[in-house]
Amino acid sequence: MTIQLVDASITFDGVEKVEALKNISLTIEKGECLAILGPSGSGKTTLLNVIGGMLLLTNGEILVDGQALQQLTNSELQTFRRTKIGYIFQDYRLFDQFTVLENVMLPQWPYQAKATIEKKAQTLLTELQISHREKAFPSALSGGEKQRVAIARAMLHQPDILLCDEPTGNLDADNRNNVMEILEALREQGITIIVVTHDQEVAKRGTKELFIRDGELVLPNAKVN
Repeated sequence: MTIQLVDASITFDGVEKVEALKNISLTIEKGECLAILGPSGSGKTTLLNVIGGMLLLTNGEILVDGQALQQLTNSELQTFRRTKIGYIFQDYRLFDQFTVLENVMLPQWPYQAKATIEKKAQTLLTELQISHREKAFPSALSGGEKQRVAIARAMLHQPDILLCDEPTGNLDADNRNNVMEILEALREQGITIIVVTHDQEVAKRGTKELFIRDGELVLPNAKVN
């Protein structure tokens, strides 16, 4: 799916107003892997949440395949997030009381027959080489294994856009490379991938890099650390 932001801005009201995004304009083509870099608090995660339909803009617009997200109702936004967006987090967000297989199935459990999503989940776990752990609980997994489970969960509903917030932040070099290889394979299938990262090695694996500081795009050769 093509994503287009036009003068996208977000201001958070509080004791002092905070401009989290300032007039961001960019286009992300279907099948790209965009790496977003910038210091902490620069607006990277805010931008991810805008693309994922979890935050609405104060000004400007965001269009996904020509559809302006700000024109969708709450119900339509929920459907957009549930069907079009996959999300991967640095801290995995797995539920300790559920097995690996159950964790992968949970987000779609209310919407599809259990047998259907169980089969899909098992297929994904096999593809990600973690099926031998499907009955294990998260506490028994390594960081790399947890992130594979999180990727399987994010891919269960076959999203068009995969949003990754520091997906390798808690991983060693080998597991970081394994996760990036998985993401590269997904991109080759036509999935649009957006990765927030502090890791220059991860950023180099994308098709394009974007730098943000204080809510604004900065030149690619500008220092962000």
